[in-house]
Amino acid sequence: MSFHMTYDEKHYFCFFYVFFLFQFRCTNCGESRDYWQYVVVNEVLDIPGSRGEANLVEKCKLCNRMNTVSIVKDSLGSYSSTEHNEEWQSMIQLDCRGLEPIDFDFRMGWSAVGAETSTVFDDIDLSEKVGFICSFSVSLKCIDHYSF
Repeated sequence: MSFHMTYDEKHYFCFFYVFFLFQFRCTNCGESRDYWQYVVVNEVLDIPGSRGEANLVEKCKLCNRMNTVSIVKDSLGSYSSTEHNEEWQSMIQLDCRGLEPIDFDFRMGWSAVGAETSTVFDDIDLSEKVGFICSFSVSLKCIDHYSF
């Protein structure tokens, strides 16, 4: 079955933002968070003590290091099994400074379009990650850039 997977634009207008849920580990002390954190596309925060901005700014509770996550500009994409012969494709790129993503949670807002029939499947539940992601891996690229 071929399909084109993307974030459902209807949810974008409903909630006024697009977000992704991650669990992170501090690269300085190794503390893992046991809760999900939102990285919001349209939310840009000032980094304390810096002129920079990021989509997520967090101070580690264990080592007190200020950590940031930014969504790389123009990196949001969609998955198309027909265009790329069902190969791995990047859907988002993060610039992580001090944090390592250890898990990603598909929640609401995903849709797919059948490649042959153009049938639209709205609000797909991918929370179990079965059949879509067989294993979760993080590979290091550049300076703190992770690909899922």
